[in-house]
Amino acid sequence: MANASKLIQEIERRSPEDLRQQCRFTRIKEQMSDEERSSIERAEESVKMDTGNGRTRTYSARWLSNVLTKCGYPISDSTILRHINGRCGCE
Repeated sequence: MANASKLIQEIERRSPEDLRQQCRFTRIKEQMSDEERSSIERAEESVKMDTGNGRTRTYSARWLSNVLTKCGYPISDSTILRHINGRCGCE
């Protein structure tokens, strides 16, 4: 019976913070060396700051996704965009 009441307590006290997890982009960065992470953070900032539109963009989430995937870190451009726009589990 004690296990049942513990189960009920755990279910009823669930909060949105319990669901929050770091996104894949952050988890990938954590696997990298400090030098690689610094480079990725500069690339992330370049993606944020690039004011081009469509094909006129030099730096994009798709470009960063392609680079990371090519180097053994498969990730989608939409995952990167969610992170950059603050709509991922990190926020």
